[in-house]
Amino acid sequence: MRVSRHAASGFTLVEFTIVAAIGGLIVLSLSTFYLNAQSMWLDSSVQAVTQRNATLFLERMERVIGEADHLEFLNESHISLWKNGLESSSIVWDGGAHATITTGMDSGKQRATAWPATGTVRALKFSANSGDPRYVRLDSLNIETPAGDPLYFSTVFVLYNKP
Repeated sequence: MRVSRHAASGFTLVEFTIVAAIGGLIVLSLSTFYLNAQSMWLDSSVQAVTQRNATLFLERMERVIGEADHLEFLNESHISLWKNGLESSSIVWDGGAHATITTGMDSGKQRATAWPATGTVRALKFSANSGDPRYVRLDSLNIETPAGDPLYFSTVFVLYNKP
């Protein structure tokens, strides 16, 4: 039995080049898929954190407004809250990156908190409900995530201590 010299020589350079090119395309495709999936996961994680911070901001706002018995609108982005005839807290957005909730003004232990911790506040607008003065409407809370995605919120708060 005679063995052909050509069959025993192995892969040719052309065959090796084709296999290497196909392998390279597969590795490149898998790498691109992995990097895109990681980028999407990171973007969604940042958005989730910003949404959670905005929810905490709204909950804090709800607590502060609920404890008040009187409210003054200084402008659509600045409200002053009163309790027992003393200014107890305020919620202010000065057009910057954060809105500030200041509490403890009536006790002398003033504490200001800038919210949200992540993201940038693009709008914060309040309005009063003319039909019932116990209701305060948050017309717009617009927060931009660090990735640049906008988040929009609106709600109604009630002055629980309103006589």
